[in-house]
Amino acid sequence: MYRVVCWLARRSMRWFYRHNEILNAGAIPEAGATLLVASHGNDLPDILLTFLTTKRRVRFIANVAAADSIIVQWVYSGIGVIPIARTRDARAAIARGEDVIALNNRAFESVTDAFRRGECVAIFPEGVVNDFPHLSPMRTGAARMALDAITAGIPNLSVVAIGHQYEDPQIPRTDHVTVVGAPIHAENWRANNPLKAVSEFTRAIKDELQELTRNAATYSDAAKLNGIAAAIGAVTSSASKSPLACSHAAQIAITNARSRHGLFVAASDTSPPAEIALENAANALTNRLSKFGVMPRSAWDHAMALEAAGDDAISINLPGVAGIALLAPVAIAGWLWHAIPIWACRAQGERLAPLPVEVAARTIVPGLYLIALWYVTIPLVLLFAGITPWLVLLLFLVQPRLGDVALRWRDDLRTRLIISRVQRAPTVERQGIISDANELRRLWHRAPGANSGSRE
Repeated sequence: MYRVVCWLARRSMRWFYRHNEILNAGAIPEAGATLLVASHGNDLPDILLTFLTTKRRVRFIANVAAADSIIVQWVYSGIGVIPIARTRDARAAIARGEDVIALNNRAFESVTDAFRRGECVAIFPEGVVNDFPHLSPMRTGAARMALDAITAGIPNLSVVAIGHQYEDPQIPRTDHVTVVGAPIHAENWRANNPLKAVSEFTRAIKDELQELTRNAATYSDAAKLNGIAAAIGAVTSSASKSPLACSHAAQIAITNARSRHGLFVAASDTSPPAEIALENAANALTNRLSKFGVMPRSAWDHAMALEAAGDDAISINLPGVAGIALLAPVAIAGWLWHAIPIWACRAQGERLAPLPVEVAARTIVPGLYLIALWYVTIPLVLLFAGITPWLVLLLFLVQPRLGDVALRWRDDLRTRLIISRVQRAPTVERQGIISDANELRRLWHRAPGANSGSRE
């Protein structure tokens, strides 16, 4: 069951988002008691991406109220989920006849037992999916579990923060980066803070997550931060450092330089001239590139357009025309095969999601059922239509791979179209792009904290 869930997680993330990049994954210990504490601003994708961050088997601590169907309960049991009841769900749980106190006590005992066996456990310390452009207040459960383990004599417990960042979480074919923080060794923390309580350890966890996620005061500020970070991430990327990694480093540096209680605040008329100049330079580059089809908050799109314009400082691999042409027949067949279910999944996700942070989840979960039904129905139709059974079996087995090829091919085709538009632009326009990029680099290298790197 666990392997099936990981396979579905890879497929779901690959089909919804374009680039899924993990930074500093090696910070997660390969063995031993480990508690993963992850940000939770995008519902189901945060869960699936936490699964994929490590090759270790991960046991999630999950809200028992989410197991509202037999299939979910079956999956929970199969992958070893540790159920817990949130305070906000206590009344409903009691109405169902559940002993909430006993359930949560068993959850804490199960976590301690898992640590004693050297297992990896994951929890979202915010407790709920937040509908804000920043971290929600931390619950104390994660800190209590870690400190309980120390009290129980479990050695070498590592607490590792994981931050999930999305350029546009509810929009398909946008990009995502997962950033893993440095392990907090619970024993050492307790030894250095013998008189401090759970609240202080909770603060330590939040401080670590704050360094791994994009946090802004308002949604408007968040959009501006994403746009600025995308432009800077592109102009500072290199062959060894991806645009997404550089975008993350820029976001952290900018937020730290101008934060208010750890939140990014957009530049205003009263901001220092250097901040205003940097933001204006990033916007100037984005506005110039947008006319070629570049997504305003995509670091990869910015970088591809800059390389196409002839910016010698950029070095990324661009998809070749020959490869796109050779894959076209298979990709088109894949699109014809998947167009209806993919369109239906996305349409229902946008229609059914009560909040933007739930669009991806409302697309993926019903989509898995719909795609599974599609994968069974179409081969049966072909079989009843007289197609050779062996050919039908082959088509049944390669359906997911056809979807992979179709989506990647579409991404590459879009990239080539952007490249072609940039390369066909007048020389003066391409020179203007490079000039804007160089000006942004110059301002960035002079900005406070510009040399702080991302975690890789």
